[in-house]
Amino acid sequence: MEDAFSGLGNGTKFDNKVLQTSHSTVGHLSTKLRLSDVLNAVSFSKSRQTFPCTSVEDATLFSEVTIEPEVGSTKLNIAIMTQLVKLHRDTDLGKRLPVYDGRKAFYTAGVLPFTSKEFTIQLAEEDEGLGIIREREFKVTIKFAARAGMHQLHELISGKQIDTSLEARKIIAIVLKQLACQRYVSVGRFFYSSNIKRPQLLGNGLQSWRGFYQSLKPTQMGLSLNIDMSATAFIEPLPVIEFVAQVLGKDVYSRPLSDADCVKVKKALRGVKFEVTHRGNMRRNFPVDEEKNMKSVIDYFQEVYGFTIRHSHLPCLLVGSARKVNYLPMEACKIVEGQRYSKRLNDKQITSLLKLSCQRPKEQEAEILQVGILNNW
Repeated sequence: MEDAFSGLGNGTKFDNKVLQTSHSTVGHLSTKLRLSDVLNAVSFSKSRQTFPCTSVEDATLFSEVTIEPEVGSTKLNIAIMTQLVKLHRDTDLGKRLPVYDGRKAFYTAGVLPFTSKEFTIQLAEEDEGLGIIREREFKVTIKFAARAGMHQLHELISGKQIDTSLEARKIIAIVLKQLACQRYVSVGRFFYSSNIKRPQLLGNGLQSWRGFYQSLKPTQMGLSLNIDMSATAFIEPLPVIEFVAQVLGKDVYSRPLSDADCVKVKKALRGVKFEVTHRGNMRRNFPVDEEKNMKSVIDYFQEVYGFTIRHSHLPCLLVGSARKVNYLPMEACKIVEGQRYSKRLNDKQITSLLKLSCQRPKEQEAEILQVGILNNW
């Protein structure tokens, strides 16, 4: 996967705001979700748009996580802990499948085989654009902290009280969030997927994805999972040349780009991640030749990869860092799926997104039920 740091958005008027609609009707379906692999703690019975919690086990333990060197990124923290669980779940973790909040909190359904233990985790990272795989080492300490009190959830579910502890609700929210993060693209508090509803075209290489926000609510029926739906713009996973053609609104396969075109395309591609299609299973890095003589991009790709560049009139993409730059032909690159478009939308795109977000009640209900099916609620 590559990231164009100065590749070839739109200078338009409106931010890509998340469009949200909220639904709370209650119905009477009986399918259950049991999170046994994560906490063995919670199950929900399905209604139309709200999913009441029907059972919970009081066996949840809270441990504290310390990662060294300290990491400021929640995403990287989660990647480290995901690798730890992958490597040690069946051994050191006693076959527990924990949940982790991305910072300090680490929960398991049942006792771990230790009260404190240090792990060494190697995390592979790819130097974007250069294809170089390097490993970083982290020291992770997991230390038992407390037994999480879930008994109030029992009382709530049995109707003995109408509220529950923030701690118990927080644990269930972390479980649900971790499951959603594994299946969907996370944008703020929302989770998006191209499987909830077929993506709709917005023009200029963009498409709309549907997403949802989940929240736990104490109700007279007990603890329920409330679902709010939204829509936002994503970049179409197109070959880069096709994306450029849509951004410019003209044929680029046979005509060179003007200076003004290059400026517009550069803005559109800046920061966009893409994958290369020319490498296959071949090695990713080669010297230019034994004498380190310079070669053109056309000759290099033909000799090293057997890849014939057919659109030599188009500029290359510059990827990597300012210190080490790689030049890749557009026709060898495809945009990676699942990238939210965070730049400004034009008036036409906003109008299209608003129209797609306006739904009849039956359509809204069907969409939320689809979210339930995808999550096995």
